[in-house]
Amino acid sequence: PTDFNKANAKIAKIGSLEKALRLDHLQSIEKARKVLTPEQFKKLSELRKTYMGMKTPMHGQMMEVK
Repeated sequence: PTDFNKANAKIAKIGSLEKALRLDHLQSIEKARKVLTPEQFKKLSELRKTYMGMKTPMHGQMMEVK
């Protein structure tokens, strides 16, 4: 039997962690923007776009990161 209360708690925890991860990512980008020159930040943005097009392993499968 499935314990829906436990499952719901786990799903809520995952959502909370994903939110924290995304906020940390945005804060890192803003910190980089403050210390890099415009040219350096542009290069960083280009590198991020390249990375975003790469495939990474996730859940035992290869998934495209978008």
